[in-house]
This record gives sequence, C-alpha cells and structure tokens, in this order.
Amino acid sequence: MILKFLRNKKFAIILVLIILILIIYAGYTWHKDRMNLVEIGLAKPNFPFRKYSVLELARQGKITDYTPELEAAVKNLPTRTTPKETLENYIQTLKNEEIENALDCCIRKELYHKDGFEYSYEIKESEKFYLSKIKKEGKLVEATKCLEEALSKISWDIERIEKNSTGKTSIYYRYSCISNGRSTTCIIGFVKDFYGDWRMDKAYY
Repeated sequence: MILKFLRNKKFAIILVLIILILIIYAGYTWHKDRMNLVEIGLAKPNFPFRKYSVLELARQGKITDYTPELEAAVKNLPTRTTPKETLENYIQTLKNEEIENALDCCIRKELYHKDGFEYSYEIKESEKFYLSKIKKEGKLVEATKCLEEALSKISWDIERIEKNSTGKTSIYYRYSCISNGRSTTCIIGFVKDFYGDWRMDKAYY
C-alpha cells in the first residue's frame, strides 16, 4: 500500500514537472515570437504584445500593397466623417482662408499597389500651390460660392453615406454645373481613409 502510494506520488510529481516544463517552453517560445514581431514593428511593444491589425499597419505606412484583406478592412470600417461633412468642412476652411486645413479635407499619404499598378492619394505640392494661387488672386470667395452650389445640387441620398455606415471605399457624386459657358456635369470624388473619414480625392474649385 505504502509502495503503491510512493509510486503514484512519484508519477504525479514527474507529470507535474513535465507540464511545467511544457508551459515554460511554450511561454518562452511565445515571448520570443512576440519580441521578434515587436522588433520589426508588427506588434505593440507593451504586454501582451498584441499584433497590429492590417488597418493599424496601413496607418503606419507598413503596408503598401492594397491586399484583399486590407480592402475588406476598409470596407468594414465604420464611417467617422461623411463625404457631405468633408465638403462642408472644405468650404468653411476656404472661407477662413486656411489652406492647410482645406488640404486636410483631401486624401493624404495613402500609397498602395494593386494589380501591378501604383496608386497614390497623397496631396501633391501642385494642389497646395493651386489653392495658394487662387487665394493670392482673391478667388477664394468665388471658389466657395461654386462649391456651395455643388453642395446644394448633389443628391446625397442617391449614394447615401451615413455615420457608422460600411461597405464602400470610394464614391463619386455628379451634379449639374456650368463650364466654359456651357451646361455640363461635374463630379466630386471621395475616398474613405484608414480611419473611416471620407476625404476628397483632390482639391476642388
């Protein structure tokens, strides 16, 4: 009876030691793997060293290929600022003659590759020059009037984007306008960024 108890106790101790060794090894392996991810910038540097999501990596500029996974993540990202709000903000910043803030309503620093082509939504110096030029020429008032007319003519309900809505990454709104003295159709485009804000795809006037 005593011998059997000792044998069982010895077996139990060995089993516990094996389990502890496996736990320690698994913990060491996990920690080493996470530290490798932290070192290359793919995980947060603080415990529990969570891996960055595909959107977080895109926001940091660590993803330059517009993969199906990233596209799905942007589609499922709830809208934070709607296209209509962006256009309203753009108009207000032009009224205030705040060129930098106006450019902030446009897509910035989103460079990616898709189907062998390179796409860039980074605001170029030419757009900053363009807005600075019309400001210098005293045309900002004229610009805001044209944009306010566009704001009133766009049928926002046809392609409705609301707060927290998902499912789209880009959208274009058409409205009637006058160009070179002729009635035509103008277009304003918006792209959803990696934060859920819809931004204009370029500076408009």
